Amino acid sequence: MNATRKSAGYNARLASHSVLSPGAVAALVLTACATAASACTLTVSGDLTISGILDVNDCVNVTATGRIFLTGSGTLILNGRNGNNTSTINGRIELQGSGSTLRIATNDHTFAGSGEIQGQYCSAMIYISAGKTLTNAADISGCLEIYGPGNFVNQGTVEANGSGTLKLAVGGTLDDSSAAQWRATAANAILKFDSSIGTLNSLEGEFVISGSSSAEIEVNQTLATTGRLNMSSGVFDLHENVTMGDGSTHFMGVTGGQIVVASGKTFTHY
Repeated sequence: MNATRKSAGYNARLASHSVLSPGAVAALVLTACATAASACTLTVSGDLTISGILDVNDCVNVTATGRIFLTGSGTLILNGRNGNNTSTINGRIELQGSGSTLRIATNDHTFAGSGEIQGQYCSAMIYISAGKTLTNAADISGCLEIYGPGNFVNQGTVEANGSGTLKLAVGGTLDDSSAAQWRATAANAILKFDSSIGTLNSLEGEFVISGSSSAEIEVNQTLATTGRLNMSSGVFDLHENVTMGDGSTHFMGVTGGQIVVASGKTFTHY
């Protein structure tokens, strides 16, 4: 790893293949930050494997050729200090280990970019600390848990697209925007709105189920959204009351699949 001195701190750039492991470097903290917002950006344009702890003061910039692999119990901590709280993901961050964690720690944070944050173990975790908000304007996919006492706002795509469950379980507030997509698109892929969500705000995004008869979106909280259901296959599994659509432009688009409503609960689509 080469650290290039900046006038206000350090920018770390990883361009080839780098490995951080408990046996070699158990914890690397990028410090020496002053006032510049970009002072502690970690730019990754090659492959970076983390099986220990990488604590980044501000944010990460993963270029189109960059990949970060969190293996084992590898942990990437994003603090978003100095006002630099947007990580641009144009490559990939892969949570490959059963104990791998992407942690939002000190300040609110945003994921942006055309790349992907992918969970490959359902026990892998995006953890949001108390009082902090993670805004997703990128693509979070695969099998993992979005967890912690903080808040989560989806302005991009959250997609269960591999065998297993992508679970939404923040203890704070879960919200979205009209640009949001909530998707289940593969065999045995489940997108689960867990009963442990602290507050599920009125949503606006689109719910998409496609790709397999066993793709599923499971709702365990009372849910209201002005967005629509777009389903060509799979299961919309409702354990609480659900209201969708706006009666104007966001009409239900169902060409296949099943809508399963628990006894005593209702499903309404305007």
